[in-house]
Amino acid sequence: MAIISIGACQINSIVGDIAANCNKILDFIKKAADLGCDIAVTPELAVTGYPPEDLLHKRSFVDDQLGALEELVDRCKNLPIVAIIGHVSRNTEGAGRPGLLYNSASVICQGKLFGPSTKRLLPNYAVFDEVRYFESGGPNQPIYQIGGVRFSVAICEDIWQPEPIADLVVCGTQLVISLNASPFFSQRASSREAIVAKRVEENQIPLVYVNAVGGQDELVFDGGSFAIDHRGTLLSRAPQFKESLSVIELEVKESPNASEQEQNIKTPTGNKLIVVSGLQNTLSQNTLSQNTLSQETLPRQEAITAKSSSKVNEISKVLSVEEEIYQALVLGTKDYVEKNGFEEVVIGLSGGIDSALVSVIARDAIGPMRVHCVAMPSKYSSPGSLDDALDLSRSIGVELRVIPISDAHQIFSKMVESAEILSHPTDWPHEKTSPPPNRPSEQTSPPPNRPSEQTSPTPNRPSEQTSPTPNQVSQKFAPKTPSGLADENLQSRIRGVTLMLLSNQYGWLVLTTGNKSEIAVGYSTLYGDTAGGFAVIKDVPKTMVYRLCEFRNSLGEPVIPDSIINKAPTAELRADQRDDQSLPPYDLLDKLLDDYVNMNLSHEELVAKGFDDDVTRWFIQLVEKAEYKRRQSPPGVRVSEKAFGKDRRMPITNHYSN
Repeated sequence: MAIISIGACQINSIVGDIAANCNKILDFIKKAADLGCDIAVTPELAVTGYPPEDLLHKRSFVDDQLGALEELVDRCKNLPIVAIIGHVSRNTEGAGRPGLLYNSASVICQGKLFGPSTKRLLPNYAVFDEVRYFESGGPNQPIYQIGGVRFSVAICEDIWQPEPIADLVVCGTQLVISLNASPFFSQRASSREAIVAKRVEENQIPLVYVNAVGGQDELVFDGGSFAIDHRGTLLSRAPQFKESLSVIELEVKESPNASEQEQNIKTPTGNKLIVVSGLQNTLSQNTLSQNTLSQETLPRQEAITAKSSSKVNEISKVLSVEEEIYQALVLGTKDYVEKNGFEEVVIGLSGGIDSALVSVIARDAIGPMRVHCVAMPSKYSSPGSLDDALDLSRSIGVELRVIPISDAHQIFSKMVESAEILSHPTDWPHEKTSPPPNRPSEQTSPPPNRPSEQTSPTPNRPSEQTSPTPNQVSQKFAPKTPSGLADENLQSRIRGVTLMLLSNQYGWLVLTTGNKSEIAVGYSTLYGDTAGGFAVIKDVPKTMVYRLCEFRNSLGEPVIPDSIINKAPTAELRADQRDDQSLPPYDLLDKLLDDYVNMNLSHEELVAKGFDDDVTRWFIQLVEKAEYKRRQSPPGVRVSEKAFGKDRRMPITNHYSN
């Protein structure tokens, strides 16, 4: 058995910042070399950042990252280490669809580039669209040899099915190194370790899993890189949610040293053996550049004692559900703010639990000096809410400014009330029009199984069958003081305008405070509390909001006052308002949300599970009708397996009902 040392470079790349990414990659490779590692491994697409999305449709972008990769090869030529780099390559050999791209990984050694290994299985579900950009790699992947050990490179999805790894093992691979950019959702880390353990059990070889870390728009990559040996034992686990370099030492079966003749043949399945280093091995033909190397060798580095006293095969703890979600929210917020060039943020702090949690997350993400909270009380705000907002801001050490909105509320109301109607639709002649050819008239043929809007107008809405008289129009739409829902939403929109004013004035990013439960049923105001640049807890159900607050308070001195946690949820947009006057209890709402959105259960299936028929029907209608609001909401951190957005793509115009 040979012992091989691998540096798992858990890197936080920035999509599109090719130069900075390559500089960081080089720094990690140097550190791994200093620690005596034989191989340094980056995450998937470390050069471009993941996911680059439609940047891949820009030829200049692909050219630039390939040029940067060549420069990186030259910068590594004097380093005594083999490096595996995730990048984009072009299909240059005429197989498949020439000119298209591969999600690739190449090996750097002694100033030369070998490979690439190309991703075979392209995910095209949930948040992934790789079929849109990449060609699928074939089964004939390179096999490399270092110090008598043959290893192969797999990329992310290729370990989730048995075939790609089994094919490599048949060809003589004794170690698989997997490059990944696997996004976080709750308890994802345990499922990764389970699937890798299964691949190890099937093939009796060790597997090293290197994951990306960092926030990218709504995605968070949580790291947690790990290694499992050929016996199925977990050897190493990197920490989640932060960059790290983990040194992994593992035992691997040795192959007989490849002879010069062996290097120039293919394995039985056509896989080319590329010997990148060995005690008496020469380097075979480079499949990427078609260049050859002289018979220079790279002996395996002797273990050295690092000045940084870095530990080998360290196993980080498994995080609780609350801790991993909280850390994901903090990292996602921090990277969105900083990678997009914002210095500071502003939050509407109402004294409620949602805005309290967002404020604490922001403070933990970027520090208290960069967080500005604004209380905007109205005539319906309770004195306790302002007290709670003040207590929280002092507890976490952030600025709180108070901007009452009562004057603005009155001015808007008077402005609408004093409107003068100068023209009116019936002053214009009406022409009868015919429906387009080959299309049934919507006047006479409503959609199947849907009540005709001709005969069943919605409550308080005149039938569209007849033309109202001028007097009817003037009475219905006469200027009047806003009331009811219009007045409630007006207050929310005044607050949204105020926060956006501060954003424009000072360059602050507005963080919105809506949770997933409210967003699901449309319990929010478009251009009001949804107005902002980043929605921190948009994928966090209300019940989890409470759990996260309790978790954060458990870390030391409590920072979120009990009065905030214990008060009944309320928007305070009318007298004596409470959320439970408009919504069912949140524990019930969140169970419906999980089953309907995450599990895709139908109305009948939900009722069969014991949910009330009327409540279920009402809930489904609200979720589907609120799609137009969600489309206009800012991005936010994804922490569940199915978040609103890329995970769940529903049409706004949608007449289907189950």
